[in-house]
Amino acid sequence: MLIGRIIHEESYERDWREVLIEGAKLDVVRKRSGLQVVEVKKSSKLEEPAKWQLKYYLYLLRKAGVKAMGLVSYPKEGTAEEVGLSEEDVEALEEAFKGIEKVISLENPPEAERKPYCRRCSYRDFCWV
Repeated sequence: MLIGRIIHEESYERDWREVLIEGAKLDVVRKRSGLQVVEVKKSSKLEEPAKWQLKYYLYLLRKAGVKAMGLVSYPKEGTAEEVGLSEEDVEALEEAFKGIEKVISLENPPEAERKPYCRRCSYRDFCWV
């Protein structure tokens, strides 16, 4: 996480950083022919989860009446990818929220499943303590 924070700070010095909305911390928000939310990642290894994290932020902004586009940025790799929020994405997110509510309502959490990325996950202690 520390490495990610350093990359983030060095890559986007002139933009607004760490904007909070509904408990979510947006890495970078800037005006580029409209509002753009930038999610800064160390590596593109987990590209799909990074896109969905950004789509969630765009969803929160849309709920607040703010239209924005997204960009997942990998400064160390010198790459970035634009991300938008479609109606299908909104439906998928809302289905995910229902699944989260279902898990929260369980008396006991489901058994943790070891995945290849667990070793490097910032939240591994929640599953494996």
